[in-house]
Amino acid sequence: MIISIINNWRKAESKHAKFLFDLVNSKITVIDRASIVGNKLSQFLEDVTHCLIISGKDDILLSISIYNNYLSSFADEVSRQKFIKKIKSIFDYNKFVQKKGNWNAYELCKISLTRTCPYCNQSYAFTLQTGNRGFRPTLDHYYSKDDYPHLALSLNNLIPSCYTCNSNLKGKKDFFTTPHLNPLWDDENISFSFSHVRGIVNLENDVYTDPDGLIVNTNIDNLCDRTNKSIETFLIKERYELVAVEAAAFAKSKLEYLYAKESGVPYFENISEAAITRFDAEKYAQYLLGKLLLGVSNQINDLRVDNIN
Repeated sequence: MIISIINNWRKAESKHAKFLFDLVNSKITVIDRASIVGNKLSQFLEDVTHCLIISGKDDILLSISIYNNYLSSFADEVSRQKFIKKIKSIFDYNKFVQKKGNWNAYELCKISLTRTCPYCNQSYAFTLQTGNRGFRPTLDHYYSKDDYPHLALSLNNLIPSCYTCNSNLKGKKDFFTTPHLNPLWDDENISFSFSHVRGIVNLENDVYTDPDGLIVNTNIDNLCDRTNKSIETFLIKERYELVAVEAAAFAKSKLEYLYAKESGVPYFENISEAAITRFDAEKYAQYLLGKLLLGVSNQINDLRVDNIN
């Protein structure tokens, strides 16, 4: 996870809560409680619905514990599988992704606040719908809907992400048994900086004289196994090494802005860095590669402060 999107769904909370509440109520009233499976299913929904609607970290983890306890309570595999199948039919993600009704995946993604995939920050996460045509980011189930089907529609289990991260790289990995950083819960813990193949980086010279030798480093701000797992699963180190050219081009534009600012030319006195570099460090999360550009920008700032001192 590169970008934290903790408040991403705040505009969707009330609508999605009503959607889930109405969905569960419509299903629970028609359950046949006379059967063992039906009775357990009804009890399960009563036990977890509030967790799914509130959808905080503790609520979701509690719901998983409850779900696992119910699975363990069945004496035979046939009944257990019937129970799982009925849960999947209630929390039917395939219906949710259809462009039908007043509330669906498209309507949800339209009010997502993030512009880029939080796992990689290398792909956009826009939603566009015109008539029957359009596109939206994939919604990664942080906790797999196959392993935990009751979470298939839980708001804070849905991560707007790119296809590469969601399908190609994460795939079927179980983030419950092998925890990773969660963009909706965790603070950012990965940053980037430049080094050089010769071992010592002189950024002000290297971007002009030897940009091909620059290497993007992936740094962990605070040691954390979940961060290591995220870097490994989403190939962050390898993917960011591939965009050293873009990072070097940005570094060059920032340095040229600083040189121009120091030149005394009146034109540059009142022009902002963002206007020249096309990057606003305070809004880095809105940009593709924004966290990388922020790291390079900070590295240049620190370098120039050191040179002054």
